[in-house]
Amino acid sequence: MDTKLRWEFHCDKIEARATKRLSALAALASSTWGTGTIDLRQVYRTMIVPQMLYSCSAWYIPGKGHGGRGSPMINAIKRIQRRAAQIISGAFRTTAGAAVDLEAHLLPVQQQLEQTALETALRIRTSPLYDDMAATDGNGRRRDAQSPLGRLSGILKHKYKVQLNRLEKRQPHVVPPWWTPPFIRIAESAEDAIREHDVAEPTTLCIYTDGSGINGHVGAAAVAPSLQIDDVCTKRTHYMGPPESDHVRILIATTKSTIRQTMKREWETSWETTKQGRDLFKLGVRPGKATLDIHRGTHRAISSAITQMRTGKIGLRAYLHAINKADTDKCECGYGPQTVRHVLLECRNWADERHRMWAGKLPCVDIKRILCSPSMAVQSSQDDLEDRAPGSIPGCPVHITPV
Repeated sequence: MDTKLRWEFHCDKIEARATKRLSALAALASSTWGTGTIDLRQVYRTMIVPQMLYSCSAWYIPGKGHGGRGSPMINAIKRIQRRAAQIISGAFRTTAGAAVDLEAHLLPVQQQLEQTALETALRIRTSPLYDDMAATDGNGRRRDAQSPLGRLSGILKHKYKVQLNRLEKRQPHVVPPWWTPPFIRIAESAEDAIREHDVAEPTTLCIYTDGSGINGHVGAAAVAPSLQIDDVCTKRTHYMGPPESDHVRILIATTKSTIRQTMKREWETSWETTKQGRDLFKLGVRPGKATLDIHRGTHRAISSAITQMRTGKIGLRAYLHAINKADTDKCECGYGPQTVRHVLLECRNWADERHRMWAGKLPCVDIKRILCSPSMAVQSSQDDLEDRAPGSIPGCPVHITPV
């Protein structure tokens, strides 16, 4: 922290540390060799993201009018994530950040920051010590209206419609390090449950639970037959009725789920409206875990080629000419610009490869289907690698087989 609370020192330290770890991430894979996309993504999310977002709830306030103080931090984190997504997906450095975020299935920085900050505020407000932490004036009113916590609480209240006074409180339960949780068993039927109960040892403490919901009411029960007072089974009840009840409590898990669903919808909206990554957008690709399926279990070189074909940033003349790396955008066959679509569907130099690839099958002429289907995309990328550098990638199964 600096003396003027501008977060400049914090920004410099985080960027330096994250850049160092990015170098280690890049050492794990190149665009043609190394660790797969799924594993690289996992390393980034567990080793770099927590470091970048550390203490973000103190300087980041979502919404307009509050971003000035954290703008340098946000820009630094965006640069780090864009570079990380390029490493993970094997994309070119010129590929738009929105496109590589989608290919690597990484929540955009703005949504990550808001989600993390709000969940931090949620943890603080649900602590049993919150009432002691929130400062009050002489009349007992809290004076946190202008604090980061107060502003984040306001967002929870107004944007997510969370009734802050009804949030559940997390009650800590201290257990020794050697404690092991109880065994949980869900029987296939009531008869099986009765049979297992009858054969249980008399000294075994068994607790039976059940729950149901109907007409806006939720009921739950826990019964322990061996716990008795004056030969009467004891039980504990808790009412969770309609919102007008004073006893209802809003669960932390439910609120977190609402926040994350909202962040996903905002990501989808921003992807629809942004001008970046339109080649990927035209293929019908939208934010979701399904984008990872095409890279799962795929050789690194093939996975990178798939990403490059889908984003349109690939070593073909149409793109190389656009960045002044080729004299012309025309294909060697002389029948149009050398784009991904032209190579896969139209290029006469590839006629034999296409014939062998579709041997015994009806040829597919839909570029969306080819690049969004795992099997077709893998086959197309193999053909592209064979054409650009046949036999030059050790361990890469480049060959033509029917899909």
